[in-house]
Amino acid sequence: MSFIKGLQALQSGQCSSALFRNSIEDLRTSGQVKSKTTFQKVHTNGVVCMDLDPVEGRYLVSVGHENHVGIYDTFVTQKNDDGSELIPKVSVIGNRQKQQRYLHESICTSVQWFPHDTGMFMTSSFDETIKIWDTNRLKAAETIRVKRKIYDMHMGSSPSKLLIAAGTDPNIRLVDMRTGAATHTLRGHTGPVLSIRWSPEKSHILASGSVDGKVMLWDVRKAGFAVMNFDADTWIKSRRKQGEKRTEHKSVAHKGAVNCVRFTADGRFLLTFGTDSRLRLWNAHTGEIMPVNYGPVCNHPGCYLPIQMTLYDGGYRSSIAFVPSDKRLVMYDLHTGEVIGSLALRASAKVKGCILNSINQDLYVTAMKSNHSISVFSPKSSFDEHTKKSQMSVREQSHVPVPSNLDGEDGDSTQVERLLTNNWSDSSDDNDWL
Repeated sequence: MSFIKGLQALQSGQCSSALFRNSIEDLRTSGQVKSKTTFQKVHTNGVVCMDLDPVEGRYLVSVGHENHVGIYDTFVTQKNDDGSELIPKVSVIGNRQKQQRYLHESICTSVQWFPHDTGMFMTSSFDETIKIWDTNRLKAAETIRVKRKIYDMHMGSSPSKLLIAAGTDPNIRLVDMRTGAATHTLRGHTGPVLSIRWSPEKSHILASGSVDGKVMLWDVRKAGFAVMNFDADTWIKSRRKQGEKRTEHKSVAHKGAVNCVRFTADGRFLLTFGTDSRLRLWNAHTGEIMPVNYGPVCNHPGCYLPIQMTLYDGGYRSSIAFVPSDKRLVMYDLHTGEVIGSLALRASAKVKGCILNSINQDLYVTAMKSNHSISVFSPKSSFDEHTKKSQMSVREQSHVPVPSNLDGEDGDSTQVERLLTNNWSDSSDDNDWL
């Protein structure tokens, strides 16, 4: 991929450095290939859930079926004899006898780093508890009992509201992390809540998806009822008699369980995935379904555990959804529904989830009960060893990716020019808006 056009635009002042950087991130994110880099295996029967720290984009925590916890530093690699690279574990919780008493007693369902530093992370489980882990001492600092099976858990990024939302059957419990006590119970679903997410735009807004097929939006300041119930039939011309209203209990977002909900980075849209094998994009402000057709996406009925989709926010023209679909990971253009690419694991196993590293655009993928721990997909590149070392130095100092190829060969100048277009400014002449 050539970046000559982009460099010329940057040097002539036709685009800002931030816009140029974003265009390179877009190109790298959309061009993923299987990497020779692998994670050191610490889980005996695959990974259940994982999370990448949002502060540095460096430390990855994973939990296996045996409930052992692995922590990796993705910026550190070791060379193997065959030329491949290995990301070694930093530490493992549960491989020592004295650590066994801190582990969950049943299968772990979700894990999340504390949004503001890497000093602790949280896990939830079917054993009806949420554990707060101290990464320095490598043990559980606090155990919060919810008294219900927890299918998913999420903590918002607001520093003033340390609320953990836990999806149970059939309600949502809000837990104050500072006291460990449940503050509210949100009622409205009629089945287990499989996926839950706080809005990145408004710290009091929460989205949930359930086995009952409903996707609800909650305002935690108005505890007791949902402020919005998404209805997949709102865009279809009604065949009912004029004036007849659709009853609330029939308003469903999917004709199956909803096991993943994700906000876009700006909080304007919500992407949902159901076992009816449908992806749907919603306007989070109005509740209207967007006219985007992703086609059928394999999501097996009866999968009553949360899965991990990942959204890359590159603006209206280059936002990408990474969606697990049976034994492949499919990349969709978020706003058009176009299939950008499809990634397959070497092992014949169903994809469980994925996480995109925003620092280097690497993609980490897990599979259900796979012998492999975590697979890595990286952007297409053709630079030499010296360039790789230079990029790593720049990345560690500023966390800003640099171009992967400056040789000008095989360039797609049309795509570069399109990505360098100002997608947000009201004025087409304003290219220095950043």
